[in-house]
Amino acid sequence: MTYFTPSNHRPPQGRKTPEHWNALASVIGAIASALTFLLGFIALPAAGVHSPAGTPVTQTVTATVTTTVTTEPQASDGSSSTRASTSPAATEDAYTPILAASKVSIPPQSGVCNGNFMFVDLDEPRVNAESGRIDGGPCIEGTHNAWLSNALDTTTNMESLDAAGCEEGIRSSPANSPFQLRKDLDWCQYTNDNNVAWVHVVDTSDDGSLVMEVTTWSVG
Repeated sequence: MTYFTPSNHRPPQGRKTPEHWNALASVIGAIASALTFLLGFIALPAAGVHSPAGTPVTQTVTATVTTTVTTEPQASDGSSSTRASTSPAATEDAYTPILAASKVSIPPQSGVCNGNFMFVDLDEPRVNAESGRIDGGPCIEGTHNAWLSNALDTTTNMESLDAAGCEEGIRSSPANSPFQLRKDLDWCQYTNDNNVAWVHVVDTSDDGSLVMEVTTWSVG
C-alpha cells in the first residue's frame, strides 16, 4: 500500500484552484473600473471640461461686448463725428440711462441763428420748448442748417459715444456754436437738467428740417 503526503498531492491537470479564480476576478474588476472611469469622461459635454464620473460639471460662461467705432469723413466745416454700436446700459456705473435714441422731428423752418429759431428741450425731448427749458435748436446759418447752443457745453469730437466719452469731449474739445448740421453727425452737450445728451442726426436739409435721435444719461 502506498501513502501520499500533502506535499506530494497535485490537483488533476486542467483544474483551477481557488487562487486562480480570485486572481481572475481581481483582473475583471480592475477592467470594469477602468471602463466605468472612461465612460464618465466620454459622457461629459463636448466643451472639453473633464471631471471624474458621477461628479457634477459646472461651467462658467463669460460674455464679451464689442463696441465698433467708425469715424465719419470730415464735413466742409472741418468737424467730424464718431459712430459706435453702443447703448446707455453699457456705460459706467457713474451714469444712469434716461433716454435711448428717442426720435425728434423738426419741420422746415426759416429761423436764422441770430434771431428766432426752433427751440428744443433735449431732456424730454420736445420741440417748441418753454423758456428755461431750451437746450438749443436748429437755425439757418448762411445757406446751411446749423445747431445753436452754448459753445462751452457742446462737442462734436468724442472718442466714444457714451456718457464718459461725451463728458471728456465737452471738457477737452468744445465745439464752436453754431455748427453746421449734416446727416450722421453726432454731438454731445449738457442739458438744462444737467444731464449728458448724445444727439445723432438721422437726416437734415438746408430748409431747416431736422430728424435726430437723442440719448441721455444722468450724472452721478
